[in-house]
Amino acid sequence: MKKLFFLPLVFVLGCASPKMEAKQTIDEMRKTIKQPKKHWALSFGDKDLISFIKEARKNNYDMKNAAASVEKTVAMATQAGANLKPNLGVALGQTGASNNVPTLRGTSLGAQVSWEVDLWGRMKAGEEAARASAKAVAADYLYAQYSIDAATAKAYFAVIEAKLQEQLSKENLKLNQEIMKIVEVKFDNGLSQAQDLSLTRASLANATQSLEKVSQGKRLAMRSLETILGRYPSAEVKTKKTFPRVPKNPPAGVPSTLLEDRPDIVAADQRVAVAFNRLEEAKAARLPSLSLTGQGGGVSNQLGSIANPANAFWNLGANLLAPIFDGGKRKAQVDIATAEQKQAVACFHRPAILRTKSEG
Repeated sequence: MKKLFFLPLVFVLGCASPKMEAKQTIDEMRKTIKQPKKHWALSFGDKDLISFIKEARKNNYDMKNAAASVEKTVAMATQAGANLKPNLGVALGQTGASNNVPTLRGTSLGAQVSWEVDLWGRMKAGEEAARASAKAVAADYLYAQYSIDAATAKAYFAVIEAKLQEQLSKENLKLNQEIMKIVEVKFDNGLSQAQDLSLTRASLANATQSLEKVSQGKRLAMRSLETILGRYPSAEVKTKKTFPRVPKNPPAGVPSTLLEDRPDIVAADQRVAVAFNRLEEAKAARLPSLSLTGQGGGVSNQLGSIANPANAFWNLGANLLAPIFDGGKRKAQVDIATAEQKQAVACFHRPAILRTKSEG
């Protein structure tokens, strides 16, 4: 009984255009979004504050999660763009038989090319949607970064405030202790009443309790700052004991067009673009698709003669596929994309525009 075996080795390569962009990093995506030339924290002139902000950006777990989301969406955008380009595969195969019949042996080497023609812009719309989504996530990352910066500064100032309050509480306690000594001496010498002694003791107890409460608040503030910095919350962070100088107020007459550069506004705007492109993609999916394929190579029972023109083969093909009945699947996808488009527009106006006006 004859037994045939086939050993294939297939290499799948992506055929890229020379103009294809390299994979965008987080920093490259951020460059597509306008940012202030000078960070607001620099106006305080506090090196410790700047150092804490840099540490929070580097070690905060929320920032790491946001950075991973950016990398994911950038990779998805690259993947979507690859659908517009041809695919090239190289195949190497070997056939043989157990009875050593030479005519049943052979080696084949060939190349296969396939390409789906984007007749209606479906794949282009998908690529644009993926790129807009990547930019939206990059804007979210930038907004999260700004939020972390603000939270770091707030926690930093809270620690300084708590230290100042603790210092005042210690001074108040010391003052009450001195008053207590004076009242006790006066009471022992019959110069004050028992009521005065009781009131002084109550004031001293209140001052002691107040110091404990303020010290506890200081430890909580320090742990909060350490958590933002990505450290273990041990209440051991070192900070100054005085506030930095207060920066000047921003100039009057700032144009409202600056609001368009806010990362949350940019993210909302890009999600609207995603929704519009997804709708175009869903509509185009209901139309016929055209695929082109080509194959060529050589077949021979000897590997050395596989490149002989006499052993060459090739074929070309085209495939036109028109959807006729799918149970309403593609129509439902259009309806879903339409609803998502309406949702994106509503989300753009309500949380972004209305919140911005309320903050202004």
